[in-house]
This record gives sequence, structure tokens and C-alpha cells, in this order.
Amino acid sequence: MMRIALAAGIALIFATSVYAEDAEVYVDYRQGLMSAVGGNTAASAAILIDGAPFEANLEEHARAIERLTEDIPALFPEGTDHEDSDAKPEVWDDRSTFEERAEASHRAATAFREAVEEGDPAQAMPYFRELGGSCSNCHDDFRVEE
Repeated sequence: MMRIALAAGIALIFATSVYAEDAEVYVDYRQGLMSAVGGNTAASAAILIDGAPFEANLEEHARAIERLTEDIPALFPEGTDHEDSDAKPEVWDDRSTFEERAEASHRAATAFREAVEEGDPAQAMPYFRELGGSCSNCHDDFRVEE
């Protein structure tokens, strides 16, 4: 019986350390993915707002944003509130609102991509602003300010 208890204790310690490592992996991945969203958003803003001469790339940026926002909640499973994370506890404590905001961002990204594909960047601006607003709404309540 003592061996079973000892083995279970060792297994629990090992599982806990693997779990902590997994949490760090999730944090690293989601921070990289969110940086990619931010980079594509910044590049889009440079084209649409600042007039950067890279309009030919706008469609690719819009597609990337749409793809990268497809399932944001999957990046935040229970137990990944690692110390290196910028996520507030509300991500897990108010999951339904978090998921609604993430879905709103993805819908806005889809609308932006569709508008860009129409071919007139000026027509895409309202959708780009909506996308930015949806990202801000989520970050305001669910991301620690830097």
C-alpha cells in the first residue's frame, strides 16, 4: 500500500511539473500568435491610415488576421494562467464574456477581410475600425495593461 501511495505522489509531482511546463508553452504560443495579429493589424493600419505603398499586401494581412483569430479561447485553457501571462483572471472567471468578445473580434476580422477583397481600401476602413474596437474591448477587460 505504501508503494502505491509513494508512486501516486511521485506521479502527481511529475504531472504537476509537466502541467506547469504546458502552461508556459501555451503562454508562449498565444503571445506569439497575438503578436502576429498585432503585426498584421499594424501593417494594415500603415497601409490604410498612413498611406504605406503596400496595398498589394493588404489582402494577405486581412486573411492572416482572420485566420489567427479563429479560435482565441482555445489558446486560454483552464490552468494556463502562468506568471508570464498577460491574461487577467477574468479570462477564466468570466469565460462566457471572454468567448463572446473573442468571437466578436473574429467576426470583425472576417468583415474586414471581405471588405478588403472588394478591392477599395477606403471601403474597408469602417471594418478596420470595428476590428480595432473589438480587439480593444477584449484587451480592456481581459489583458493586463503593460
